[in-house]
Amino acid sequence: SATVPAVSVGELPLWLSMSGTATPGTASPYAWDYDWSMTTSNNPKTYTLVATDGIQQYAANYCLAESITIAADRSGLTNLSASLFAQNIAKNSATLAEGTPTSPFMAGRLWNAYQHGSTFPGTADGTAYEYLLDFSLEFSSGITRQAYLAGTTVFSTHSESNPFTGTLTMTVSSTASAVSTWYDAYRAATPKGVRLTWSNGTYSAHILAMIVPTEVQQMAGAEDGLTTMAVTGTLVYDTASAKSLRIVVNSDLAAVP
Repeated sequence: SATVPAVSVGELPLWLSMSGTATPGTASPYAWDYDWSMTTSNNPKTYTLVATDGIQQYAANYCLAESITIAADRSGLTNLSASLFAQNIAKNSATLAEGTPTSPFMAGRLWNAYQHGSTFPGTADGTAYEYLLDFSLEFSSGITRQAYLAGTTVFSTHSESNPFTGTLTMTVSSTASAVSTWYDAYRAATPKGVRLTWSNGTYSAHILAMIVPTEVQQMAGAEDGLTTMAVTGTLVYDTASAKSLRIVVNSDLAAVP
């Protein structure tokens, strides 16, 4: 597993590429459009992760993501974690440069949420509801490793044979709008289109999803004197758009290594 406590808008495409391929635009901000197919291969990109305990450096070769989580709240920076598998682990002696990302970090307060009825949203669709306090999106694009009796100690290949799944959890202020949107949809098992958008005025990221609320906890707590509601939604397939999840990152990153 890997955790990025503060992910930058330039790093985000690197992690998302472990679950699918996107071709960036030709001018900055470069648009990385992760529009996962539900029926064909998404051609994920492998990376090598290097770690050290101060004595020995190790390389986890050909890593792919089984699941990725993106989360943010009002008091911190957007963070990312990923559950990965590697083809093998080997000693490593390469000299690697260390540095701090020059891309902007993604402040949690710059996210905004939009609800788009029962239709899968685009990057400009939906009605803003400014009562979101925090969110966490965990998804798996169905990648799994495959190993055979093939005369080697490393796994042979991977496949995209597992279902595409995901869960979006949100804490919202328990306003009349939140009740009519989320609690009523939960009671009726109605799909809802959701857009979460981050922007600093130059770069942006859009999480576009279709969910069915599967759990709504009324009066879940209180923050700043306001009652809060906890909403959990499961990603579902939208037949009209043939989508379940799409993430678009308009970044300063021109190409992945």
